[in-house]
Amino acid sequence: MPQKHENLKEMKEELYRIIDGKSAPSKYASKIIEMLDGYNGMGTITNELYGLLQYAYNEQCGFEPAYK
Repeated sequence: MPQKHENLKEMKEELYRIIDGKSAPSKYASKIIEMLDGYNGMGTITNELYGLLQYAYNEQCGFEPAYK
């Protein structure tokens, strides 16, 4: 899970440093990475947006409160 940055470009750069050389852990994760690759927006990362990212990450890892 990348740390929160001010903009999407910085978050993408950190994410790719984290996953460099590793295979996607699931088909879902692979699809998310593919979608991120295709997104060229330069938006600001708000606390709400980062919270959604954390929720999705926790859901995939099986952590509470997202996991059911």
